[in-house]
Amino acid sequence: MKKTFNEKVCDLRTQKIRLIHEYKQFKFDISMIQKELNDPEIITPSDFPEVLMDESIDPNLIDSFEPIYHCDRMDLIFNPELSPLYKNAYFYEEPTHEEIIMRQMRIDKLKYRHMH
Repeated sequence: MKKTFNEKVCDLRTQKIRLIHEYKQFKFDISMIQKELNDPEIITPSDFPEVLMDESIDPNLIDSFEPIYHCDRMDLIFNPELSPLYKNAYFYEEPTHEEIIMRQMRIDKLKYRHMH
């Protein structure tokens, strides 16, 4: 039971980080489109990523994320699979060996914290 709980906590943490990264990419893409179209700024909650963060998320994982600059927006319209967001939304990526080890370490750390 405890193992399942810890795994779910780690999965939730990973989902939060992915969501924050996708939001940052979205904000970046929106700003690039607005510059190209000279549109008024689209208002989005500026504190959205911070609202999701909690003490289990290392801020370096968030701060180190750099949005990808897509040189040609038309490529994304006609070939959405080129976007990293499309990849995250429609394809499941197998975790790397390092990610599996790090995940297991976090689970073990949670186990230790709950036991003491």
